[in-house]
Amino acid sequence: FQAEDGIRDRVSCLVGSEMCIRDRPYMQELADYADASVYLGMPNDLEIIYVEACRSPATMAIRLGVGSRIPLPSTGMGRAYLAALPEAKLKQLRPRFADQFGDEWPRIEKEMDEALDLARVRGFSMTVGGWVKEACSAGAAIRRRSDNFPVYTINVGGLRSIITAELLENELGPKVLKIARTIEEVAAGLL
Repeated sequence: FQAEDGIRDRVSCLVGSEMCIRDRPYMQELADYADASVYLGMPNDLEIIYVEACRSPATMAIRLGVGSRIPLPSTGMGRAYLAALPEAKLKQLRPRFADQFGDEWPRIEKEMDEALDLARVRGFSMTVGGWVKEACSAGAAIRRRSDNFPVYTINVGGLRSIITAELLENELGPKVLKIARTIEEVAAGLL
C-alpha cells in the first residue's frame, strides 16, 4: 500500500497514460451496454482511488470522477481487491478497518466476509446498497502477471432501480470479470 504522499503523482501519471488509453474502450462499451458507470481504480491505503471513469449518456447514478475515493470493505470494487489479496495482507488490514469504521465495523465486516467468500468463487464481488444505499456495483481485480497481486480494480454500477442484484450477478458481474482478464492480457507489459 502506498502512503498518501505520492498518490497524486501516481494518479496524474496514470490519467491519459497508455494503461488508461488501452482500458477505456472496454470500459465505455460496458458503460453503454449497461447504462451504467464503469470505473478503473487503484488501491491507496484503506481506499480505492478512481483513475478512469466512463459513463453512458443515459447514466442516472452517483457521478464520481477521477480522483474520487471509495472505501475498500463496503464497495464492489474494494471487495474485489480485498478478495484478491493474500490472506496475510487482508489480516493486517482488519484492525485498521475496525479503527476506521468504529461501531459499524462488526456489521461491515460480516457483510464484507460474505462478499469475499462469494468473490473468491465467482471471480467478482458485488455490493447491493453497501456503501450508498441506492447503488449496486460489481467489481473485479486486475492482477500483475508476475506475482498475481491485485494492482487495479474495475467495476460497473448504478442505481438499484436500474442495476439490480440479479442483473449484476448474472450478467454484468461476469462481463466486468471478462474485461478485467482482457485488460490483464492486453496490458501485460504495463502491469
